[in-house]
Amino acid sequence: MSTHQTTFTSILTTTKTTVKSTFTVFRTQDVVQANQITKKYYTIANDTTKYSDSIQAVFDQAIEDCKTQDVRMVQHALMTFVTHHPEARKRKIKIPSLSRRNPRLSIPAKAVYMAPGPVVGDKPIAPTEDVSGEQFLDYWREDPNLNEHHEHWHIVYTDQPLPDPLCPDDKSKEYIKDRQGELFIYMHRQMNARYIAERLGIGLGVTKPLENYHEIIPECYTPSKHLVDNNDQTTFSARASGLKLADVSFGPGNQITVSEMEKARDLIRKTVEQGHFDDEKKTPITSELLGRAIESGLNQPGFEKYGAPFHNFGHMLLAFINFQNTKELDSGVMGDVRVACRDPAFWRWHRHVDNLFKAYQEKLGPNHFNDCPPVKISSDGIILCFKDKIPCIKGLKDPQQDEEASKWGEQTFGGHHFHKEHGHHSTDVLETKMKQRQFTWVEDDQSSQTIEYLFPREWYYFFRVENTSNKNITLTFRVFIVPAELCNNFTEWIEVDKFKQEVPANCRTVIARDCDRSSVVRQPPQKTLDELDDTAIAAGTADKESDDEQYCDCGWPFHLLLPRGSRNGMKFKLFVFISDWEKDKVPRVTRCGSLSFCGAEKPKDKYPDIRPMGYPFDRPFKDGSFEKTFAGLHNAASRDITIRWVDKYPDWV
Repeated sequence: MSTHQTTFTSILTTTKTTVKSTFTVFRTQDVVQANQITKKYYTIANDTTKYSDSIQAVFDQAIEDCKTQDVRMVQHALMTFVTHHPEARKRKIKIPSLSRRNPRLSIPAKAVYMAPGPVVGDKPIAPTEDVSGEQFLDYWREDPNLNEHHEHWHIVYTDQPLPDPLCPDDKSKEYIKDRQGELFIYMHRQMNARYIAERLGIGLGVTKPLENYHEIIPECYTPSKHLVDNNDQTTFSARASGLKLADVSFGPGNQITVSEMEKARDLIRKTVEQGHFDDEKKTPITSELLGRAIESGLNQPGFEKYGAPFHNFGHMLLAFINFQNTKELDSGVMGDVRVACRDPAFWRWHRHVDNLFKAYQEKLGPNHFNDCPPVKISSDGIILCFKDKIPCIKGLKDPQQDEEASKWGEQTFGGHHFHKEHGHHSTDVLETKMKQRQFTWVEDDQSSQTIEYLFPREWYYFFRVENTSNKNITLTFRVFIVPAELCNNFTEWIEVDKFKQEVPANCRTVIARDCDRSSVVRQPPQKTLDELDDTAIAAGTADKESDDEQYCDCGWPFHLLLPRGSRNGMKFKLFVFISDWEKDKVPRVTRCGSLSFCGAEKPKDKYPDIRPMGYPFDRPFKDGSFEKTFAGLHNAASRDITIRWVDKYPDWV
């Protein structure tokens, strides 16, 4: 590990303070202050004439800042610096995993076993305060890597303008990352769609949006008593059942009111209804502007009415819901991006937030798909094979594994087999299981706790595709799944992959695609216990420049790529839509980062797909019907699959 990485990691892991942090990314002034600290670090890093080692100078300054400023704010600013400054990226300085830099914030709730019902466990449960059934989803909401994904996304996509890393004093070059508002909506929508699939798997219904701010919230949330910030010993208060949102005051002139949030919501609804913003120019709605208005407000000239950070208000009112009873309690987890996903209220709040954006999409009407490429794919051209059933790839690593899988797929499903049945190698049933790992209480008595986490049985897709034109074409494959019962709701489709592929002229071919190369997954995928508890690539292995495609921390955890399904098998639809890459301008997918959730790596690069996020599920269906919308399209196909939660399957890792 390099000296730089060691120093950086130490600042994040060993800086102790007796003053509890009040920093939160859900409070605008906090983010603005953190960005100013980041700006200072940019300036130091760029001054290579004053400092022989400007990166070390940044870290030295951060150590001093921790003595006089909010430690968590300084750490957030420093992580932003490492994420965005080119010199830090060249040196492979990486943010340690949440479980490494703050182990106690990675502690999931202890496993809860279900009584006989939709899921049968081996231990009965005692009556609890929470009768909603949410506690049976703790394995998912409290997954450390899921929460780390959420935190890291908000570091990459800070909701206030960032200074230019190389010209930090030039205010005209401050920026918000390309299509950030739209991606805020899409990434959180995808998280919620996955959560809903987990709910259906245990017999719970679709998440109910938290849209009435005056009704009591029946779901409670009680964090583990061990959920503590290692640096300042911050704890998190429980949110009891039966509370309602109420005004919160943080001091004179610093308060958030329910009526203020209602006013912001009503303005967003009015804007959607009239089709333009309420500014002097009557600016037409775009996904980008609306998403930003919903998340954190539009703090730019002409949009003063939209300054209220609606989404952030909800987080703060839920985090401090206990303040109506006592001022002595710590905030709830909803105020801390590192742990917010643990609370069932997070998912209800984001369901409501997403519905505001969905209302805009519904007014756009269905897609027409008048620019489809000259290719054919059918339902029998979508083939799934478990890796352990493909004999020629056992023991191989990439790229040789992909090369052999491609050859095998062509031999088995292509040529004169192109229109034949899939055979015994394929499957209609994907599988998941609950694995276990040990969490050790390092700072206490070294005792350990068993943690359960979801993991899929790994597979390959094989797509039979025909290019009906007389020239080579480059295509974008877009792959989605959805619980069968929700297939007619366009917001419930879960993206599982998106990739570029060239297909020769007048050719029938078989495309092989490894599930772990998914466009939504953090790359390289974290599979082993060591990878799950640390960064995906060895951090700071050298103080030398590295290719950008070898640097990535952002993306969905691989082990949560599939919903768990159910014991008896949960019905899903798998859908493949092929579009023209020349019109999409999707760059070559590398093994780095989540293309779909994290977009471009460099600060000011364009998002690598000009289509609306979620395309073709970015607009309502024709007559509310999935089947009618895609009927007759040669470039789209779907098939029915099942996802079954099992006790055992052959491990690939």
